[in-house]
Amino acid sequence: MLEVAVIGAGASGLVASRQLLRHGVRPCIFEAGQHVGGCWNPSNTATNKGGSYKMWDSLSPNLSKYTCVFSDSPWPDHTPTFPSRTDLQDYLQDYYHDTTTLLEQGEQQEFKFGCTVTQVKRTTTDASSSVASSSSGFTQPFQVEWNDSQGMTQSQSFDGVIVATGFFAVPFLPDCFDELLGNDNNLLMHSSQYRSPSQFANQTVAVVGASFSALEIAADVRKHAANVISILPNIPYVLPRYVGPAFSPLDTVLYRRHDAAPKLLSAESKTPQQKHAFLKGLAGRKQAQQSSLGLPTDTSQPPFVAISDDYLDLVVDGSIHAVKGRVTQSSVDSSNNKIELQVVADEQTTTLSDIDRVIACTGYQSNLDFLEPSILETLEYDVNDMYAPLTLCHDAFHPQIPGLGFVGMYRGPYFGIMELQAKTLAGMMSGDYVPTPEHVAAALEESKSIRQSTPRAQFPRHDYVAFMDTLAQPLGLLPQGTAGAKGAMVTPLVYQSAPNEISERALKNIDQECRHGGSSSVNMAKVALSALIGKWEFDRTITQFNNPSMAPQKVTGVIDFSHIAPSVSSSSDSSNNKWNSVLYNENGIFHVAGKELEVFRQYEYEYKDNGILEIYFVEQGARAHLFLSLKFTTTSTEAENDAGQRRWIATSDHLCIKDLYKGEFQIQFDGISATQVSMTYRVKGPNKDYESVTHLKPHF
Repeated sequence: MLEVAVIGAGASGLVASRQLLRHGVRPCIFEAGQHVGGCWNPSNTATNKGGSYKMWDSLSPNLSKYTCVFSDSPWPDHTPTFPSRTDLQDYLQDYYHDTTTLLEQGEQQEFKFGCTVTQVKRTTTDASSSVASSSSGFTQPFQVEWNDSQGMTQSQSFDGVIVATGFFAVPFLPDCFDELLGNDNNLLMHSSQYRSPSQFANQTVAVVGASFSALEIAADVRKHAANVISILPNIPYVLPRYVGPAFSPLDTVLYRRHDAAPKLLSAESKTPQQKHAFLKGLAGRKQAQQSSLGLPTDTSQPPFVAISDDYLDLVVDGSIHAVKGRVTQSSVDSSNNKIELQVVADEQTTTLSDIDRVIACTGYQSNLDFLEPSILETLEYDVNDMYAPLTLCHDAFHPQIPGLGFVGMYRGPYFGIMELQAKTLAGMMSGDYVPTPEHVAAALEESKSIRQSTPRAQFPRHDYVAFMDTLAQPLGLLPQGTAGAKGAMVTPLVYQSAPNEISERALKNIDQECRHGGSSSVNMAKVALSALIGKWEFDRTITQFNNPSMAPQKVTGVIDFSHIAPSVSSSSDSSNNKWNSVLYNENGIFHVAGKELEVFRQYEYEYKDNGILEIYFVEQGARAHLFLSLKFTTTSTEAENDAGQRRWIATSDHLCIKDLYKGEFQIQFDGISATQVSMTYRVKGPNKDYESVTHLKPHF
């Protein structure tokens, strides 16, 4: 039996191991940590470069369970649409154990935990060897050296090597932060070190970066920090996890087929302007109206996207201060240990002072220094290229180095891509699959083109659908029937040799998830509360039914919805540490009898995990008793749905002592933004019979 070394036991290494076993190849898996799961397992605190745990406590993946999944291991039915960090850790742990059960080949794979690979070298360098020169398998002898858990150096020969150490290996810090390095007060932290907001209580924190992690960490740290400054070198479209008229999971919207399968890697089908227009339609007006953030202005450049449920709301209500620009210099005032940052945007320099801590979400470099220099030279490896550091066919192999493969070694490693790369390599190493010379040549040329591209897109493999299909087609794994039809979502679960129970069940679940009346998993109370954040002008009419001769009374003014930090929330669910409570501040003018009287009132809104929006009275600055409890349902017409607009309505009855309150909310959306809101209260009691109707429109 052929034996292949797999370096890394994270998601990439585990799927590589399973596919090698399926093709009759014995894997030996080296893991620097003590557990499988790689960066998803908090027990992995590797002391060497790469492979260590990089997640924070409250992290939630920004892709749903329909994308973060392997084709033969669907999530259990009870799994939330967006699994938690611990859910993903458990998924990979189960995948590891299930490999033995599914294949009954547990004794044919070996795991070496606590072992750090230090060198991989070929024992022969036959220049004539290439992927197209043999049909007996994509292999050659390699010598692998490693330090075991006791610190002893070990060595063994293998027929091949798969590198599954991950693209995000070594935290990168730009030179502009040199003045903060080595400070005894730990003024600078890389995002890989961030765990919890509690260590930043009452501090002013600058979070540098515009990536997913930068925005999510900024929102998370604001739960305890006194001030958060978000410094963005470029402006992304900030999208929540649920978007579109039905508020479906974002990836079920982004990864839909515009045409039937296959869609292969080729010339770009959409212009940057078209991509900007699509993303702007998803975002709606909320981001566009923020002077401190706004939308990208140069639509001739590739767009960038960041996913966060809370970040944009916190910018809107002033909880996070967004600053456009790049940090060019940092310094520390020795008298008070405060940080000063120089930020440049459009050739204008801004100085940010009185900062206590900096969290640098500045990305990672790869780490392949264990590969011998001649291999790195062939791969044209550039450690300083954080976009595409290698020249590889489909980011998986090089024709001039048989037996060496890569899984998940690219910027943006999704589960489906990792699995198809693993299937490609396992087939090649076993001799079950031999790509044609034409296919190899085209793939290598494409890799070179990506590395030379200008301007660079957010991700080298930005066409996820095309990358999936291009890898799947030669393996005979293209989605078939409904799964490959126009409009279908691209999920690894449908990349099967033939339709089966897994693929059919996946299609059914996704259809239910994105059904016409609204996603089955979205919490509309949370969506509604997010849409309300910010300032609104209001016009209220109060009609007294028990006094028909009285003219309707008018109240006008401004309503401000702003988040209440979880640490100070009076919610009984504050232990959940979510941004789930909002303070309603109303400043108005009561027009009565020719006079204008100032009025002020407050409520506290809170969404529950069951989709209920609760409204509480606020008395003397503190939450008092419950006013209304609302559950939203859609009332949109077909025309509104087709136009991307959707109206939602919620009703509630509440008995307050002897008075019966009937409440009705209506919210109309454009993208993720609310465009119209109305609140109607009908109050009946022994001495009351009136109706209050309030219309809200965005305050500019």
